[in-house]
Amino acid sequence: MTFKIDTKGSDQVAQKIANFEHIEDVFLVTGDTDIIAKARFPSYAALKKFIVDDVADIDGVKETKTFMVVTTFKERGKVQQEEEEPKK
Repeated sequence: MTFKIDTKGSDQVAQKIANFEHIEDVFLVTGDTDIIAKARFPSYAALKKFIVDDVADIDGVKETKTFMVVTTFKERGKVQQEEEEPKK
C-alpha cells in the first residue's frame, strides 16, 4: 500500500499508519510516493474497512494505492517454495 501525503507532517502520518494492528512495516521513501506500508488482512472486507474508515481519518493523506500479493517468491530474505497443484 502506498501513500501520498502532505510532506509537512510525514513523520506523524507514518507513525499513525504504523500504529494500526494489520500494518507490518512502514517506510518513508522518496520518489512518486511518500510512504510504503506492508499489511496483512484476514479478508478483502477488512482491507476495505481499513481504507474507508481508518485511512480516511488520517489528516495529511492525499492519495493511496493498494496492491494485493498474488504469489510470494521471496519474503524477509527467504525464498518461498511454490506449492504444486495436485496431479489429476
